[in-house]
Amino acid sequence: MREIVEQLKRLRQGEASPRAEWVQQNRALLLSQIKNTLPARPRERVNVLENLWSRLSHYLPESLVYQVLRPALVLLVVVAVLASGAGAVDAAYETLPGDALYPVKRAAEKTQVAVATIIGKKDAATRLHMEFAKRRAVETKKLVRSETAPAKTDKVRVAMADLTSEITTVENKLEAVKQRPVNGLPAQAVKDVKQNTEEIRAVLQEVKENLLISRDTADQALSQEVNTTKNLVKDVAVKAAEAMVAKHLGGDRSVSKEEVKQELTATLRTVAQDAAATQQSVDGAKTMVQTAQSEAKELVSSTKTAGGDTTKSTELKDKITDVANQTIKAVLQNEVATAEVTKQVTEASSWLKQDDLAQAVDKLKQASDAGTQAERISDAAVSKIQEVLPAVAVVKEAISASTTLPLPVAPVTTMSSTLPTTTLPVGGGAGAAINRHPVSR
Repeated sequence: MREIVEQLKRLRQGEASPRAEWVQQNRALLLSQIKNTLPARPRERVNVLENLWSRLSHYLPESLVYQVLRPALVLLVVVAVLASGAGAVDAAYETLPGDALYPVKRAAEKTQVAVATIIGKKDAATRLHMEFAKRRAVETKKLVRSETAPAKTDKVRVAMADLTSEITTVENKLEAVKQRPVNGLPAQAVKDVKQNTEEIRAVLQEVKENLLISRDTADQALSQEVNTTKNLVKDVAVKAAEAMVAKHLGGDRSVSKEEVKQELTATLRTVAQDAAATQQSVDGAKTMVQTAQSEAKELVSSTKTAGGDTTKSTELKDKITDVANQTIKAVLQNEVATAEVTKQVTEASSWLKQDDLAQAVDKLKQASDAGTQAERISDAAVSKIQEVLPAVAVVKEAISASTTLPLPVAPVTTMSSTLPTTTLPVGGGAGAAINRHPVSR
């Protein structure tokens, strides 16, 4: 026995020296066996965490566990995680896409949504999505004012993508309300969505106009991308109005019938105003192209008088004439679309007088679709004008440099021309005077 003890002591003191190959082989085997036994413990821990709330509910009231203890614990964890980075979050609040701390801002926003979702309030996460969508719209406006291409295009696209993501999430919730009005978002939350989408739409409309009237072709292309997002927001506003009606007809009286009617009337007014603005824009485009036509004809005449080459001026005149013909066609098409908007708005107002919310919201949807068509026609006409107006000045300078006689110096018309006031009937049959001026650059 004493000999065995002495041998064990010698092994412990390092006198034994196994072969290196034996150590390597057995170490690999041991590690493999350990690895194969590891998943059981984490799985057991995950199961414990997953069952924690249900186990607690056996000893405590379920409402206390799920409405008090679980939210409190989640908030404590979030605060602990973010505490060390609170300064970075504060610093990131005013950042824009492309800034170094912008990802921190977005991460903080996503954490807020995650906490609201875990807590389980039906409208908390939706309100956050709308708040963040408004932030993206404001960020886009700031970017358009401060940035230059190509950085502006890339950064605006980031903001638009994030805005689209937020709005699409809300849109899905509204669709669920329409399918089952008794469930999902409460009526007051739907009303808030409706009002917030109107604010976002107005900001994006301003952004789009500023980009559209730019002489930079990249800005003009970007305006169409912004417009696509704006139209999505506009559609969500209409869906929110539709969801409000569905909630009310489904028995949710937290938002009164009068409040629902007020929101429908406000949306009808917005649709009518937008249609009037498109009519003004296309009429202004017609005036501008007619002025450009006159200038082109004078250029041809002056060049002939000076004995110069009329090739450039004649080509310009023909191009402007083609655009003028397209603009006249656009005016007629826009008048048809705007008339359809007026018709649907008037009928919707009539149904509202009769307290028929379902018929009114149906007419609102048709008016909105017609308004989108009118806007598409107007934007195409303005874009065509933007293509030819700079050419007038370029050709004029080229011809002036090659001739000895002075050419007419008529100013090139800009998109900031004052346009006439248009009146369309809005909610309750009352007329709403609209005096919209394109944003000057």
